[in-house]
Amino acid sequence: RAPFLWLFDRYRDAVIAYVWRMCGRRDVAEDICIEAFAGLVLRVWKPDETFRESLTSVVHQMCVTHMTRIANEPPVDAAFGAPPPGSPEEAADTPDKTATELAVATVPLGYRAVLLLYYTMELSLEQIARVLACDPEQLPLQLAYARHLFRRARGS
Repeated sequence: RAPFLWLFDRYRDAVIAYVWRMCGRRDVAEDICIEAFAGLVLRVWKPDETFRESLTSVVHQMCVTHMTRIANEPPVDAAFGAPPPGSPEEAADTPDKTATELAVATVPLGYRAVLLLYYTMELSLEQIARVLACDPEQLPLQLAYARHLFRRARGS
C-alpha cells in the first residue's frame, strides 16, 4: 500500500495537469487521474515500459476516449448558448484560466498531446513515441510546430 501511495503522490499533480490541459476541465482531470491509477493495479506490464510510460499511456488513452465521447455527444450545451466542454471557447469563458492555459487550449489535440507529454509529464521523445505509437523521427518536428503554435497563441 505504501509504495502505491508514494507513486500516486509522486505523479498525481503531473497527471492532473496533463489531463486538465488536454480536456480543459479540472473535474474530468481528477476523475481520469483516479481511474488511471486504479486501472494500473490491474494492468499487464510490458517489460520494456517504465512506470511513467505505462501511466502516461493509460492516461492519454483515457483522454482520447473522453474527448471522442464528448465530440460524438449531441451538442446539448449549444442549445443553451454554451460552448462545448474542453473547447477553446469554453476555456476563454472560464475566468480562472491563465493566458498559458488559454494558449494551450488553442493548440490542436495531436500537437497538444506532444507538447504536454514533453513538458508536463516530462517524457523523452522516445517515450512519447511509444505512448502515442508514432514515428520517433517525426516527433522533433511535431514538438517544434507545437511550440510555434503555442507561442503564436500567447502572442510571443
